[in-house]
Amino acid sequence: MRRLTPVLLLAALLLPATSFGQETTASAPTDGPRIVLDRATMARLFEGGRVNPGTDAPDVFLQQKSTADWASEGRACEGCPRRRAAAAYFQAVVINVIYNLGNQARGEETAKISFKSWWNNMKFGFEWDDNPFVTNQFGHPYQGSNYFTAGRANGLSYWESAALTAFGSATWEYFGENNHGSFNDIVNTTLGGIALGEAFHRAAWMIRDTHATGKSRMWQEIAATAVDPVGGANRFISGDASRVSDKPATFAPASSSVVASLGALWQGSNDNAFSEAVKKAVSATTYRPAELQGKKVRQLVQQPYKFAAR
Repeated sequence: MRRLTPVLLLAALLLPATSFGQETTASAPTDGPRIVLDRATMARLFEGGRVNPGTDAPDVFLQQKSTADWASEGRACEGCPRRRAAAAYFQAVVINVIYNLGNQARGEETAKISFKSWWNNMKFGFEWDDNPFVTNQFGHPYQGSNYFTAGRANGLSYWESAALTAFGSATWEYFGENNHGSFNDIVNTTLGGIALGEAFHRAAWMIRDTHATGKSRMWQEIAATAVDPVGGANRFISGDASRVSDKPATFAPASSSVVASLGALWQGSNDNAFSEAVKKAVSATTYRPAELQGKKVRQLVQQPYKFAAR
């Protein structure tokens, strides 16, 4: 994802103050009917029928789905998404395809992939890259958050979605670009994607009111989709965006806080980051891949980017 900047950066403004790793099942409804008294819900359920919620008595008893009903759909709770692990991994691959097509549309040379580039990447392994700060520290984590929220939107737990993020990151490094995979990219994409992804996932659920209907519900779902595009798209496709249910207790935190910090960072450019003396020292000990043919490579782990051949 060379020089690919993030489309949306909202996690810094709104971070749910709750444990990311906590995974519990929401309280299931007790046996017997559930009573719904709000007229908006009745208006939706009886739309097109003879019941007029504006004039009829509001205290109408409506039996919602029992525990067996939503559990049989593969949901962990009444308002939880269906569990579809295969769909989550498929969507991670689709996300990679979308990012690659976007890079191709922008004329990026690294986006011109082929079976040959895939094979070369698998043979070569990983290296360190020197992409710009914004790309590595914002672009890669945001792309990783798309993988993570794909897992959450398909009913996967926090840790299952974390594994999906690692899968999406690794497949992108090997198959999404024609340059060799990067150690720092796969770390930033995976760990940054987990952190951003859970924040976006929970922030979007704070926006949604799953008991609302009509235009207000639609606009809430659209706003939540702006925060969590993959999760929102899944909800519109599956029909959950209009489904009336209780909000999952573990998805939306009981409280939230905003944390902000201010600082400055000075950095050199990729072309002029070192003095002339340093450049001479680097050029004396640096070998390009073409110069390594027929030589035995000895990795020096003391410093990144540094290796010697003998």
